[in-house]
Amino acid sequence: MKVVVFAAAAIAASIATAAQAADTHTTLEVGYTRSDFSNTSPNFGLNTVDVRGGYQMTKHWGAEMEGAFGVGSTDVSVGGVNVSVKQDWEVGLYGVGYLPLPHNFDLIGRVGYSRTQITASAGGFSDKGQDNGAAAGVGLRQFPGGGANGWRVDYTHHFYGSDNLDTFSVGYVRRF
Repeated sequence: MKVVVFAAAAIAASIATAAQAADTHTTLEVGYTRSDFSNTSPNFGLNTVDVRGGYQMTKHWGAEMEGAFGVGSTDVSVGGVNVSVKQDWEVGLYGVGYLPLPHNFDLIGRVGYSRTQITASAGGFSDKGQDNGAAAGVGLRQFPGGGANGWRVDYTHHFYGSDNLDTFSVGYVRRF
């Protein structure tokens, strides 16, 4: 009797491991992100192209890294002086939770840490500034028809002390 119970437990464990392995995959994403510094004076937004790499370890848990580089600059008026502002880069590392939904959708929650560098230029002078801190966000992704190609939209709030940053992203996702 003990042998039958042991064999049944071993079979159940191997099936669970195989099922869990089927839920693991790597993703690569390329997209556009709009970053808004809403609590600064003056308020302004920046544009970046981002790349994310992720690994989904189970059906519900994973991790991802992201990197972004600025495209274009934004002109803001500070005390009557026109200042050109550009986000040079952003990097982040996140733990990700997934909630599978019908029609191949996943609700995504992520918590992590990010770092950003911005350059401001005016009158022939320029200065760079970096900030970093915790970040948390939510999103939605879909792989239509359950295939390898999909899309993702998300919002992430970056806690950079007094210079909080809100980002809104949309992108293409490839699952391997």
